[in-house]
Amino acid sequence: MDILYQLPLPQEVCSKIFMYACKSPHTGLGVVILKKIIGLSIYKKIKSKKGGIIVDDDGNVMKFRVWKGNFLLNADERNKMTFDIVRLESLLYLTTIGLYNTGVTGNIAHLESLPKLTHIRLYNTGVTGQIKHLKSLINLSVIDLSWTGVSGDIAHLETLVNLTVISMGNTDVTGNIEQLKSLPNLTEITLRNTVVTGDILHLESLLKLREIYFYNTRVSGDISHLESLQYLTTVSLSSTDVTGDIGHLESLLNLSAIGLDSTGVTGDIADLKSLPNLTMIYLYGADVIGNRDEFHDYRIEARLPECSIYI
Repeated sequence: MDILYQLPLPQEVCSKIFMYACKSPHTGLGVVILKKIIGLSIYKKIKSKKGGIIVDDDGNVMKFRVWKGNFLLNADERNKMTFDIVRLESLLYLTTIGLYNTGVTGNIAHLESLPKLTHIRLYNTGVTGQIKHLKSLINLSVIDLSWTGVSGDIAHLETLVNLTVISMGNTDVTGNIEQLKSLPNLTEITLRNTVVTGDILHLESLLKLREIYFYNTRVSGDISHLESLQYLTTVSLSSTDVTGDIGHLESLLNLSAIGLDSTGVTGDIADLKSLPNLTMIYLYGADVIGNRDEFHDYRIEARLPECSIYI
């Protein structure tokens, strides 16, 4: 199967993708064509394990990404990727789309025909559409559509129980975060700069959560409901309606960054001085008190990492 000419990429970008992201695609892609265009040697038994265009033994495309390891397309090359994602809808074996920071456009409705999708990373692209078109993709693990034109109610995601990452910040999505409590595998939720609402008490059962980003949303609730989330590393709730005593976070030993600017949170920063991984606290506009010098002196004496405090 000659899949090369079905891919919607200009040749100069395509060669970079193959060489860096899939050094030895399966011979089903057409060895002669690949050698002619990019001068790449093909070895049937060696396949890329990360990213790129990866095919199965029948030549079916499994993954479609723009990078592998430390090799990343430069800005000019990314800008050349200006195709419509409708061109992907015939790749029925596709599991991964990683075309972020490119000029890719199109409606995510065209992804409905790709039942094997597990990862969609299209952040900072020109894609649009209603997120309801993703609800039938039951294998989805990662949805990253931040900084795009997508919209719709996050309630459409509540049955996608394999989701580990939901990232839709700076979009027009709406809804109540209560609808996410049925997703027990979530490790990251990014919905900053949206109009989502809801009480953070609905997060307390999501025990795998590591990062929550609700900056500048209509989320509310007492931060005491975060105490059960022992894997949390980042809490970003600035410019929300959350309240409560900051001391409720002192048992979250994995915390590295706390953002609670412009909230109703109160308390004393001294309650956080023993957190072993803490490196950043933002508390502008919150009614939190404390002596920064004493905080820093304690951490120096205890040989804990330096922690920047903005209060």
